[in-house]
Amino acid sequence: MIAALLGLLAILVLGGSASVLSDACDRAKKAIPDKARREIVVDVAKALERDIKDADKRLGKHFEEFIAVHVNYDSTEADFDAVAVKLKEVQESVAGSVVSSRDRMRTQMTRKEWDTVFPKLPTL
Repeated sequence: MIAALLGLLAILVLGGSASVLSDACDRAKKAIPDKARREIVVDVAKALERDIKDADKRLGKHFEEFIAVHVNYDSTEADFDAVAVKLKEVQESVAGSVVSSRDRMRTQMTRKEWDTVFPKLPTL
């Protein structure tokens, strides 16, 4: 169950990813001079954005199930585990999509283009 909650937190952190990806698409349109490479990067970023939005919807549904199990006095560890499996599946799906999308975009950009499209985030 703890692993599922950690997965949930990881996905919640991705909540702002949609705007990050939208901004990255705008920067890619300016930073990548080659049309074919630029279109690949933009298409991959948009697909990832859709994947994240879909995961967010699934996560919301499973989180509601998690709360329902929590408030049920008669819930058992098996009930929590069943919901945890669903949360973990969403987390694994998003992680896989992020990694494969990053790899596909990276093969289409130079380091300079990458640094322009994905500027470093400020540290806390």
